[in-house]
Amino acid sequence: MGRCSLGNRTIGTKNGPRTIRTVKSVTVTTGISFPHAAQAMQFTRKSRSLGSTKWHLETVHALLSLPTDLAGPRELGACIQGHWGIENGLHWRRDVTWMEDKSRVRTGNAPHAMATLRNIAITLLKNLGYKNLAKVTEATQSS
Repeated sequence: MGRCSLGNRTIGTKNGPRTIRTVKSVTVTTGISFPHAAQAMQFTRKSRSLGSTKWHLETVHALLSLPTDLAGPRELGACIQGHWGIENGLHWRRDVTWMEDKSRVRTGNAPHAMATLRNIAITLLKNLGYKNLAKVTEATQSS
């Protein structure tokens, strides 16, 4: 397979849950018939809610064309965490607050246009000082 790169482990507590993230990667030299594979990665997220004793474990495996000398476990972990920051910060708001996943707008440029309008609305509301977008959206819909 290849040589093992050093792993990376971070422990954090943000907004309640305690989360342990572990990233391991290995340089791919032989044994994988995937074009341009240079690195195999395992990302493990172990979390539990505040006050809970039960852990939730999630493991993701990936093949990357990026070699370990350009992005090792620490950089990969930061990229994954950054991705989820975007997902939780913007996409989650669109999905949950404005039920984007239930939208029937599916053809042509309309889905992209609607996503852009939702992003503009989120930005405007945040710039006006609203922190709870679901609450302000609910208030305007019932008026």
